[in-house]
Amino acid sequence: VNAVTELSGQVCQICGDEIEVTVDGEPFVACNECAFPVCRPCYEYERREGNQACPQCKTRYKRLKGEDSTNFYFDLFVILIYNLGTQILLF
Repeated sequence: VNAVTELSGQVCQICGDEIEVTVDGEPFVACNECAFPVCRPCYEYERREGNQACPQCKTRYKRLKGEDSTNFYFDLFVILIYNLGTQILLF
């Protein structure tokens, strides 16, 4: 699936539910890199409990417009801890 419009009527490849539309009437797209069909609840679960990345292309999910800024600060914290851990391993 290359175009966002091709997602209309698609089902989530994680749970099988239909992909919802946004308030703008556009299909929900979690990954702007590959447009892997994932519903919003599965995306939100992946952001909170999973790898925070697209299951298909592994691109790290970005914050969505209107999303709680708490997730943004948590993401920064995770990146900081990851980078510190990587630097510690390099020394």
